[in-house]
Amino acid sequence: MRQLFASTPLHEQVDAMHDFVQEEFPSIQAIHGGEIGYNATILEESRDEELTMDWDDVRPIRMLLVEDDELTGDALKDMLEERGVVVDLVVSAEEAWERINPDLFDVVVTDIRLPEMSGVGLLGQIRKKMPEFPVILLTGYDSIEPAIEALKLGAQDYILKPIEEPDVVYLPVEKAVSHYRLRQRNRLLEMELIRAEEQERRQLASDLHDSVGQSMAMVKMGLDALAQGVSCVESSDELDGVRKLVVETIKQIRSLIFQVCPPSLYELGLAAALDGLSDHIQEAHGIQVHFDDAGDPAALSHEMQIFMFRAARELVLNAVKHANAKEVRMVLEERRCNVTVEVADDGVGFDIDRKLGDRSASNDGGFGLFAIRRRLKAFGGRIDVASKDGQGTTVTISVPQV
Repeated sequence: MRQLFASTPLHEQVDAMHDFVQEEFPSIQAIHGGEIGYNATILEESRDEELTMDWDDVRPIRMLLVEDDELTGDALKDMLEERGVVVDLVVSAEEAWERINPDLFDVVVTDIRLPEMSGVGLLGQIRKKMPEFPVILLTGYDSIEPAIEALKLGAQDYILKPIEEPDVVYLPVEKAVSHYRLRQRNRLLEMELIRAEEQERRQLASDLHDSVGQSMAMVKMGLDALAQGVSCVESSDELDGVRKLVVETIKQIRSLIFQVCPPSLYELGLAAALDGLSDHIQEAHGIQVHFDDAGDPAALSHEMQIFMFRAARELVLNAVKHANAKEVRMVLEERRCNVTVEVADDGVGFDIDRKLGDRSASNDGGFGLFAIRRRLKAFGGRIDVASKDGQGTTVTISVPQV
């Protein structure tokens, strides 16, 4: 190979190689975070946040207590503080709504009957903003029907007044907070897993570029140079055939790099990445893939955008590989403080109960429906599937905007 470039100065060879790789593998620039450098690296910066598992286990419960009756409120506050709970007492739902902050409080305990906005109304406000935040209701009603209705709206528990023993309040509060903290820790672990997976993907993309990609680029340059000095038609045809094979291999490498580590996901966000995915799947598999963007979810963390992209890609590939679909539609939108991605196809459909209950639904052990559902649960999200044999499938995944 060196003989082919013997007449070219070394610095010109390096510059030519650098320009060629940037032309053949433009997506690598985004993966590296800019123009390709000879010693570029793609390793992410160390994360700023730290896992707080040990601290959660020992830190006292911080409660926002909403009670308009002064005597009842003070008595409850004294009871709970004797058990080590840090209690902030307010007298109205409006004041509670102004002060509530998951960084400052672990739970809201509120009377149902309040002067203006009721405790149930406060619960509704909290659920719109913080779907999983613990809320426990106090009721002195002769009937517990309002409290039961509040449970249907997402309250963790209800407590009947009058309250004479601190454990009547403390035990359900401790249980609700423990479950909430456990879900938060699980979410942090899932985020850590996503970061680790993406770092491995980006490293793999870089390795593909630095080793296989550059080697194939060198081979193509060598073949081009060799072809210029060949006069025999037969040899020229053989070289041309090899050159076409190399060009096709370069295209496959570029495609693989996109699948492993799509640059638009890191540079432009989820909407742009899904748009690029629709084009890529359409070109690679020859089916119609449409993408509708009803609003880019800027409020989603980078890790959540990565998860939503990976999940959407898996759903589209399922439609291509297993549903024999001719047309697929993806829709990204915001719904009631949630970000949703809907993937609908016109394929053969399937039995929902069997598929969602089967942990081996993805034959290659990949990111199948079971894995999507498991991770969504950790994120406080959900998956909805509508499918019938012969009538296509619609899968909607949603996560809170947090």
